[in-house]
Amino acid sequence: MTIDTIVNNLVDLHKEAQEDGGFDDSDTVSPNTVPLNDLEGFDSMLIPQLTRELGKAIGHQIPKGTKIKNLYCKDGEMKSIREIAESFIATFLKETHE
Repeated sequence: MTIDTIVNNLVDLHKEAQEDGGFDDSDTVSPNTVPLNDLEGFDSMLIPQLTRELGKAIGHQIPKGTKIKNLYCKDGEMKSIREIAESFIATFLKETHE
């Protein structure tokens, strides 16, 4: 599993979420997008769902009952999609990337 595969899946998931939410900014989603700052209507309530959807999309389903930490910010700094992908790897795939 490469970082680019995870980034591309995250971009697709965020585009879909924006379209499903009726927002007009899905075409602006890129690896450099900071969802919590750049996407209309996007908030932290969507993070657990999108994190689980990412796991499912890449064939690494997150077990039920697993607490999903906020991969979208750290120490008050909001992360880009690429940085979120890096956090996903460190949190859920670290044993496969060591």
